[in-house]
Amino acid sequence: MPFVKGVYPILGHMQAADDPVRAAAEDNEPILRDQLLSVWNGMTPENTDVPDREAKLCASTLLSARAEGLAAMQSTIGQPITKALTVTYDFQQSNAAGSEQAALLAAAFVREISDEVRATLNATNAAGFAAGLPPADIARNLRESIGLTAQQAAAVQNYRRLLETGSTDALTRALRDKRFDVEPEDLTKLTPVQIDARVDAYRRRYLAYRASTIARYETLAAANGGALNSIHSSVNAGILPLTTTVGWLLAHDERTCPRCRSIVKLQPNGVPLGQLFRWRHNDRSGLVAFAPLHPLCRCTNTYRVHR
Repeated sequence: MPFVKGVYPILGHMQAADDPVRAAAEDNEPILRDQLLSVWNGMTPENTDVPDREAKLCASTLLSARAEGLAAMQSTIGQPITKALTVTYDFQQSNAAGSEQAALLAAAFVREISDEVRATLNATNAAGFAAGLPPADIARNLRESIGLTAQQAAAVQNYRRLLETGSTDALTRALRDKRFDVEPEDLTKLTPVQIDARVDAYRRRYLAYRASTIARYETLAAANGGALNSIHSSVNAGILPLTTTVGWLLAHDERTCPRCRSIVKLQPNGVPLGQLFRWRHNDRSGLVAFAPLHPLCRCTNTYRVHR
């Protein structure tokens, strides 16, 4: 009963230090992060479309993560499994359809960037009118909200209000640039220029955090998706049996979330290929096809061959 990657049960639910699929995602994560920042920094409230060049770069990075995940799994399959079955298999040709689907998914991701920016701008604009802000303030808030979620944009605006009113709560914000910190009694002495500089630094840190969060999720999803495609293609070609199962690998540290741990507890022996994983935490539950489960997730999948 050979294993394609990882073993069951207990310790086999933990990633190896050199997990190849996670490594494939991490190779591309900083690239996509920087590309997202470049896209957002090039947008204006009047133009939220992603330029064609940047769109292709983002899509290319996601396809690269997918290809590396696929190659990592192909390498594992190609040595012990293919050799044992004496079957030759052209992954390049068989995965053409999968590559086309991945390209469509990558393009959809790029479109979503613009859609999310427009949604935040609309929410920011509505909030400004509801608060009776003058047009100049609304325009400034719109510029500061690009690339953020509506909730994050509201946090940036709230930070500005704290600074403008001299509230010491401004010194408790985790994403503030601490190099700008002053004594609490000096907060009321900040000039508009000094406040603008602090808000800009706060916004840029929020933007970097969001870019990193999205990049980690999307590259890991692409890499895991590529690996899964290798397994499906191998089963379709007769290289791997229909009884091949999919397992869930956790990052080996204390930061692993209870939702991901619940997947291992609920399905200690994995699930049949093509079946969804169940997760449950407190009064919430759901289904997921493959890792990652949530933003900032670091999980990958493993596959067990049953003869």
